[in-house]
Amino acid sequence: MPLSDVTTRVRAARADVSHVLERADRYVDMGVTLRVVRMDPDGRQLLRRKPKLRVLREHHRGGIVDTSARPVRFVAPSERPVIWYCSEQAEPLILHGESMPMRLLVYGAMGAGKTTTMCQWLGFRALESTGMDGEIGATAPTNDRAIMIEQAITGLWPRTWWKWRGNARTYTLVNGITVRLVSTHQQSHAEGSRVQGWNWIACASDEMQDQLHVDGDIEARGRDAADARYLRFCTATAKDDTEWRSWRDRVLSTSIWGEARMAGPDSPFIEPSWWEQLKESLTEREYQRKVLALDVGPERMVYHTYSRAETVRMIPLGAQDCTREVLQPFGPLYSVLVGHDPGKLKDVSVILKAYRVPGAKRYVWYVVDELTTDTTTEEHGVQLLARLRSKWNVHKLDIRGRPLDGSERALIRADPHGTNSKSPDKSVYTTLANLGLDIRPALYAPNPRHGPTIGTPKPGRVDKEAGIEMIVRLLKDASGERRLFVACDDMRQPAARKLVEAFERSERDLAGEAEADRKDENDRSHWPAALRYSLIAIERVRFGEVAV
Repeated sequence: MPLSDVTTRVRAARADVSHVLERADRYVDMGVTLRVVRMDPDGRQLLRRKPKLRVLREHHRGGIVDTSARPVRFVAPSERPVIWYCSEQAEPLILHGESMPMRLLVYGAMGAGKTTTMCQWLGFRALESTGMDGEIGATAPTNDRAIMIEQAITGLWPRTWWKWRGNARTYTLVNGITVRLVSTHQQSHAEGSRVQGWNWIACASDEMQDQLHVDGDIEARGRDAADARYLRFCTATAKDDTEWRSWRDRVLSTSIWGEARMAGPDSPFIEPSWWEQLKESLTEREYQRKVLALDVGPERMVYHTYSRAETVRMIPLGAQDCTREVLQPFGPLYSVLVGHDPGKLKDVSVILKAYRVPGAKRYVWYVVDELTTDTTTEEHGVQLLARLRSKWNVHKLDIRGRPLDGSERALIRADPHGTNSKSPDKSVYTTLANLGLDIRPALYAPNPRHGPTIGTPKPGRVDKEAGIEMIVRLLKDASGERRLFVACDDMRQPAARKLVEAFERSERDLAGEAEADRKDENDRSHWPAALRYSLIAIERVRFGEVAV
């Protein structure tokens, strides 16, 4: 945004504040009493058409403002403060004391009161900033959501406090603070961010899961905050979206962000029977997401034992790499396992390592990397080989650029080649082998002369449902043991982002079929398929393994 435009907007905002202060009565009561309440059948009918409540404690803020003083300041205690009510869960969020993180991510269920709590938070920040001549932001993902914030503010804040300018979407308060409502929806990339150009001392964001594209811009607005204490209050609704979960995990891994939850049944303002009705009418997962504010996957989730909190983990201290030992039956030098799915639109490889972890009964698998390309098999092989050499220290070269004798190698298990249209052609194997990669079919066909334990050189068949069952079991078996994880960094960002997305969003169709989606750009089957190919020969169930 040009500097001249920013200057014009800032000057206009300051003129609005001056105009309001000139026209306001000199002394304005801007007092608030926040009552923290709990539902109590023996309590009082404090709010119309709400359950009976008991007041646990009160917090007083603000007072009588002298609008003629420069700077504007409180000169006397409030005589007739406005009364606000909040739950015990909302109380510390509204107060937002110095012991709390500066940024708050508040997961709220339907009807839990998160928007009302956010507007009370805005009111407290405005009162605390009296005389600072600053601006507070309030963002929403759509214009309709911005209107909902406007309606909530209008219902909470006394009319004597503010002047509303519809064109600028601002509340100009008599204490010198401006609250600006901004819809962050963009019609196109050419339009640019609507957040840019403002300087804020604090910011509230409604439904943050739908505003990730402007989070960086919102963060950059806080340069006017006193002592760099830029407070943010972000409401959120549980959303089945990998980008959202990754953003959430990243920010919550820092010291300046904290998380809170406002579940529906915790609200003292709604009859418990309402939640019971929803429990009967909604599916279990809908109830968990919409009422309990829990982060759950799709209703017909394919990998239903997957849990981001349990599956996406850092490799623990003390873990011992035992990949070479596990892969010993296939060759003495294999220290990395790769699963490969040669698709028509995408070539996908996932890279795994096996570890012995303190406290675990058996070794566990970590997916430590992934590679996705949409060019040719040869190009994928070139990139994969480079990745294996530079990052995983295998297939090393001598000073003349030739394969180093005795160097550890990667074992690639791929979709078995065949003659039908659904199987990859043998040329895929030949191409990767010519690059120096060790590639084998995920399974070999059983030898009818020796039973299922001894195979033939002929590629076998990997049953899709059997492979899915194996992954589900490795993610969490019947005893609760987890042996398959996705590695992450110290900000909880997964090493295999596409695989995590597939785990979180893969859903069976109405007929119960998995991976039945069209094979287009949105197909998520490649990454779990590559994972199945890597592990099926090692981890498939064998006779005698399961006992009742």
